[in-house]
Amino acid sequence: MKKFLFLVLTTMLFLTLTGAAMALSSCPGDMTGEGTPGDPPCQVTTPEQLNSIRGGFLGLSYKLMNDIDLDVGPYNVGEGWEPISTFTGNFDGDGHTISGLFINRPGADLLGLFGATEGATIKNLGLTNVAITGQNLVGGLAGSSSDGVTLSNCYSTGTVSGNNGVGGLVGGNIVAVTPGTITSSYSTAAINGNESVGGLVGMNSGAVTNSYATGNVTGTDEVGGLVGLNSAGPVISSYSTGTVTGTTNVGGLVGLLAAALTVTDSFWDTQTSGQTSSAAGTGKTTAQMKSIVTFTNTGTEGLDDPWDFNATWTMDGDTNSGYPYLRGVTPTDFPLVTTQAVDDITHNSATGYGSITYMGASNPEEHGVCWATTENPTTDDDCAGLGAATSTGAFTASLTGLISGTTHYVRAYATNTAGTGYGGNQQFTTDPTYIVTPTAGTGGTVSGSGTYAHGSTVTVSATPDHGYVFVNWTEGSTVVSCDAQYSFRVTGNRTLRANFSPVRSQYTIAGAAKPASYGTVNGSGPYNHGANVTMTVLLSNQGVFLTNWIETWPGLAGYCVVSTDEQFAFTATRKRNLTANVRPKVLPMALMLILDE
Repeated sequence: MKKFLFLVLTTMLFLTLTGAAMALSSCPGDMTGEGTPGDPPCQVTTPEQLNSIRGGFLGLSYKLMNDIDLDVGPYNVGEGWEPISTFTGNFDGDGHTISGLFINRPGADLLGLFGATEGATIKNLGLTNVAITGQNLVGGLAGSSSDGVTLSNCYSTGTVSGNNGVGGLVGGNIVAVTPGTITSSYSTAAINGNESVGGLVGMNSGAVTNSYATGNVTGTDEVGGLVGLNSAGPVISSYSTGTVTGTTNVGGLVGLLAAALTVTDSFWDTQTSGQTSSAAGTGKTTAQMKSIVTFTNTGTEGLDDPWDFNATWTMDGDTNSGYPYLRGVTPTDFPLVTTQAVDDITHNSATGYGSITYMGASNPEEHGVCWATTENPTTDDDCAGLGAATSTGAFTASLTGLISGTTHYVRAYATNTAGTGYGGNQQFTTDPTYIVTPTAGTGGTVSGSGTYAHGSTVTVSATPDHGYVFVNWTEGSTVVSCDAQYSFRVTGNRTLRANFSPVRSQYTIAGAAKPASYGTVNGSGPYNHGANVTMTVLLSNQGVFLTNWIETWPGLAGYCVVSTDEQFAFTATRKRNLTANVRPKVLPMALMLILDE
């Protein structure tokens, strides 16, 4: 009996614990995670789990853990996939793809992986090889997005067909309460429809930024390479290149602009689209569309604010047929890299920074920073290589051998077996260098000439020959120092002259007070070489004081302060002209008023 009771109690405990564990998860089916705010998202790994996001589970948070192929039964036969609707939660594709989405419901509305989305966030998701046929509001990712939906870092490829409101990514980005936002997304899907047909969005009442479409678009009315009908939202820093075909309200970028809306810094390819006009945007040739200047030089027609080619966009002349593409969104086999601002700049060196954001098809065998005096440096230019990289993340490189006083451009890079990815340009100017040229007058030699970095301390030295004494340093006709070793901070080119005087048997020492009314000087007269000289200023009254003694030279500007004592003693070695500057202890009222103003 006891053994029986033990087994019963054990079974009950197991069932209780199991039930509690099952109750802890709010995710549908056999997904792990919680999906509620602050908890781990529900983890989607299979088509069946993706299909279970319905009913009471539409408001949870989900994360795609791996690529999913929907080209399997029952999702690839008959009417195909039933759109998830109305989705109000969060879905993070985490950089994975959902391939083979098939929907064949020609009489149905709100078709896509998601039918209607409201207030949802969908990001980092790629939909490849979609084949969707419907009626109204048909898109590769969603039939409609409204009430503040945010779609970012998403893309679609394949074909999308319908009647009204047909787009490669979203059929209708519409306003119910608040507008939706599509950013850093694109579509290459071919689009067929009747009215409000666009390469990215069929009808748009929200915001479209940093996005593009390259698929061919065919419709009847309101047909655009990017947006068919733009009725209430801005389009910013976006473009399209696909062929656009229609009957009325046909545009290379936008088919119809229903109001005075903002479409800025956005372009379409006039050659590949077959359209020379658009309801909004600026048309460019194919060559212009493949030139980074079109998107970064604000002197370009149609560009007010340059696109961000460091963090958002990039171009390499190959990927995406040479057109701009989105970093971390558009699939590439080679690494993706960003470049950060340079610091620790000197006249010939600096520190560069980069970051690998995507490793590519294989780990980079080399990465670092390249520089040149022209834009877009490559690995053919000067580079600081750091070797192989095994993970994404930031790195630092020392730039050496730079040209002083010159603007340099740097780009971080990473190279794997597929090719080399570069970050955007960062520019900086090295500190200038200056030439210091000391020259010697008759009777001596000098040293200290050379090229010096801006702000460095330079010392030039003057050495008199036998029978001469050093007098001063002059620059042009101005005295700059009376020290034989003259030190200064260099901020420009300098040509200095060391002046010397021959040794004689006797010298004239002249002194005077300035102004003369404040005092007199004793000690002036002829002195034999080597004699001790004492110059004394006799102040006229107790209300004045000596500021300093200065030495000047006829024909030269500038002076040297030689003493601040009332008695100045020295040895006679050359002719000298000395002035004792005297000033009142209390400034005259008129001067005080001037100083107070």
